[in-house]
Amino acid sequence: MGYIDLHLHTTHSDGSLTPEEMVMRAKAAGVTTLAIADHDVITGSIEAVPICEREGIRLIPGVEIDTLTGNTLVHVLAYFPHGDSGKNAFENERFLSLITDSREKLDGMSTILIERLAQRNANVSVEEFRAFPEHKGDGGWKALYYLAHKGVVQKPKHALGLYEQMGVLYGNQDFVSTEKAIEIIHACSGLAVMAHPLSTFGDPLEKKVLDALGAGFDGIECHYPKHDSKTTWLLRTICKRHGLFETAGSDDHGTFSGAPAGSLKISDLPCGW
Repeated sequence: MGYIDLHLHTTHSDGSLTPEEMVMRAKAAGVTTLAIADHDVITGSIEAVPICEREGIRLIPGVEIDTLTGNTLVHVLAYFPHGDSGKNAFENERFLSLITDSREKLDGMSTILIERLAQRNANVSVEEFRAFPEHKGDGGWKALYYLAHKGVVQKPKHALGLYEQMGVLYGNQDFVSTEKAIEIIHACSGLAVMAHPLSTFGDPLEKKVLDALGAGFDGIECHYPKHDSKTTWLLRTICKRHGLFETAGSDDHGTFSGAPAGSLKISDLPCGW
């Protein structure tokens, strides 16, 4: 039996590998069931459909959605385990509107950052930023490379800290509430899984996860590279007590971040998927 990996990113969001490259990377690691879960965009998952069919890999259509619980950014992994294909699973107009809106807000944060930096540094401008080429093969997103190119930071990843420094915070961007996002996912027969709880909430974890479950989650990403054995045990225990699905994902972004696809060596799909 092969492995599962239900949390992979591609060049369609902030990964450095194309869907085909990611599928082949996962296959080489022994993965036989996977999900492309790009941030607020489904095109990577759709592109992977014929690739997975060709390679004999089961694709579970997915997407990672930016939502807010209060002022806390909560990533919701939306899955369609019973969809016939990536396209069929994503034909719901209300769902498409949800992720389109989230993507616009996510991209808009970079524009806001450039606008604020431009007020302090005449060397950057929104117009120049918009014309700057994408660096898809490097992972991440355009603003990181633009700011490095302009000498605002030495390396692209150094620009990550500028968002908080300049007050460009997720909690100020009017992202959809976690509860509303899950309501929409359920309305189109999808399942909602809480992504990487420890990274989202930090310690102490248990009460925060239990409180978040009130939004209507169907499962928790229990198996995750940054979860130690104690954290994994806690999350699996919560799932068992509350009848939730347990999922596993590497959060592989290629060379940009995350662990390699298939590195968790988990072979059990959630029951019924």
